[in-house]
Amino acid sequence: MGYFPLFPWLGFMILGSAVGSWRWQENRIRLFNQPKIVWGSLLLLVIGALVWHQYPGPLYTRCDYSELFYPPMLGYMATAMGLIFSLFCLVDWKPELAIYKPLQVFGESALFMYITHSFIIKFGLSPWVGLQPFSTYFFVYLGFATCLLGTGYALKAIKPYLKKAPMPVRFIFGA
Repeated sequence: MGYFPLFPWLGFMILGSAVGSWRWQENRIRLFNQPKIVWGSLLLLVIGALVWHQYPGPLYTRCDYSELFYPPMLGYMATAMGLIFSLFCLVDWKPELAIYKPLQVFGESALFMYITHSFIIKFGLSPWVGLQPFSTYFFVYLGFATCLLGTGYALKAIKPYLKKAPMPVRFIFGA
């Protein structure tokens, strides 16, 4: 199971944490709803995608998994930041969209979802589902995501009962 190089991603993580914290400070809730930020985010996304397309990096394959994001190339980093900032713009522009509710369920238990999906892929799907055409992959993925979403809603229902659980349990389940 996986390799995760900490240091190439540590700066990216700190940037995300800083922007997220800065965004939620008072008087900045609608920060990403300003035209300059919207256009800058979209420009970063487009330029990043063009650079990433032109210079994709070595594209390693390890254990039959393609490494699209490792090593972290400048084009990928710019594309990812442009996408995240563009999504912030969308959320600040239309904060009431119903599509956010299921996404919120995934985010409320992100560590649990990460561990669970990795475990299911490694021990549940990989041994049974080999290389497939895109249409098959899409439906398997759709079913997989639906099961994880159902798990997230079930976890949301039991979280109030986890308030007195040991700290590692609360940490993993996001309680």
